[in-house]
Amino acid sequence: MSRMSFGFSSLLLVVACGGGGNSVTPPPTNSTVAAHAGDGQTALDGTPVAIAPAVRVTDAAGAPVAGSGVTFTAASGGGHITQGTTTTDPNGVAAVGAWTLGRLGGNTTSAINTLVATVAGNDITGNPVTFSANAWGNSWASKQSLGTPRAALALGTVNGVVYAVGGAAVGGVVQIPSEAYNPATNSWSNKAGLGTARANLGVGVVGNDLYAVGGTDHNFTPTGTVEVYNPTTDTWAGRTDMPTPRAYLGVEVLNGVLYAVGGWAGDTALATVEAYNPATDTWTTRASLPTPRMGLAVAALDGILYAVGGAGHNGQETAIVEAYNPATNSWSTRASLPAGRMEFALAAHNGLLYAIGGWKNSGAMSAGVDAYDPESNTWSPRSSMPTLRCKVGITVMNGLLYVAGGYDYTGQWHGELEVYQP
Repeated sequence: MSRMSFGFSSLLLVVACGGGGNSVTPPPTNSTVAAHAGDGQTALDGTPVAIAPAVRVTDAAGAPVAGSGVTFTAASGGGHITQGTTTTDPNGVAAVGAWTLGRLGGNTTSAINTLVATVAGNDITGNPVTFSANAWGNSWASKQSLGTPRAALALGTVNGVVYAVGGAAVGGVVQIPSEAYNPATNSWSNKAGLGTARANLGVGVVGNDLYAVGGTDHNFTPTGTVEVYNPTTDTWAGRTDMPTPRAYLGVEVLNGVLYAVGGWAGDTALATVEAYNPATDTWTTRASLPTPRMGLAVAALDGILYAVGGAGHNGQETAIVEAYNPATNSWSTRASLPAGRMEFALAAHNGLLYAIGGWKNSGAMSAGVDAYDPESNTWSPRSSMPTLRCKVGITVMNGLLYVAGGYDYTGQWHGELEVYQP
C-alpha cells in the first residue's frame, strides 16, 4: 500500500522537575536537569507516544541525583498523562508513565500540547526542559475509485480485503458485480454479484463470511432477503430470510450475532430489532428501538450497539442516539448528534464513533464528520470528507475508515474511495 499523506502537527512537551512524595530529596544547589529520552517523536492523535519522555538530574559535578521528585502535569492541547508524580532513580532519571497526545478536532491537523512539571529546589539549570512530538491523524486520502460508480451500497472487510456489495447505479437497482479492493495494490477487481439485485441494504461480517441483509429490489420494494458470501469460492448462498422485510436499516455484528435495526417497510419507519445467529441460521426478535427510524446507521463499540440518526415517519432527519445492551436486552438514550442526519455512514474505531456524510438539516447534504466519545457522552467535529455525498458505504480496516460510492445533489453516482485516518 502506498504511503498516505496525512497532516502532522508539532506538539510540545514542557517538563520541569519538582516535589515528589514523602522521601523526596531536593537536588543540591547548582544541579542541572536535561532531556534524557522521548524527544522528537511521532504518534497518532489520541494515542500515547512510544517512548515515555524522561529527564535526568545531575549535580554540579555531573553525578546523577537520585530521589528528586518530578511531577508531570498536562497543561494544554487536550493530552493527558498517567503516573505524573515520580522520583529520579539511581541514574538520576525520571519518566512520565505515559503521554497521550490530544485529539485533533474540526478540520485541524495541527495543534500544540504542553506538559509542565515543577522541581523542588533552587538554582536548577535547564529547568524547564522542552520535548517535541508530532501528532498526526484526522486526515483524508483518495484511493482508486470503484469500477462501477454506485450509491446505497454496503462495504465489509474480510481478511484484509474490502468488499463493495449491491447498490444502485445508472439504470436504478440493477444487477452489478460486487467489487474487492486490495490496499496493497490500490486496485479493485470484480467479484460475483448478489443473487438478488439490491440497494439500501446492510452487511455484516462473521468470521470469514459476509452477510448481505434486506434492502430494496429492482421494484424498490423492501425485502427480507439474506445472502452469505464466501470469498474463497467467490459465491453467494441464500440463508433464512429476515422476518421483517425492510430497507434503509442498520446492520451490525456484535459478539458473533448480526443485528438488523429499524428501517423502512415501504410505508413507515420501523422500530423493529431482529438478531440473526449464523450458527443456527435463525432469527429472534429483540427489544424494539425506542424511536422508530429509517436511514439510520448502527455500529458496535465496547459491547454496546449504537443506533444513530435517521428519519421518522415524516422523513425529517433526527439527531437521536440510542444504545442497546445485549446483556439486558434494553435501550438507553445517549447524547444527540449535533444535527439531524440520515443516509450517512457510521463506524467505530479506537473508542470513538464516527458519523460521516449524509443528509443533514432538512435536506442539506453534508460532507461533515462528527465523532462520539462514550466516556464523556459528547460529539465533536472532525475533518470533513473531501467529496460531498450521501448513501455511501463504510468499513474499518487496519485502523483506517474506508468510505466508497454515494450520490450527490446533481444526481451523480459516485465511485470515489476516500480513506480517513482518525
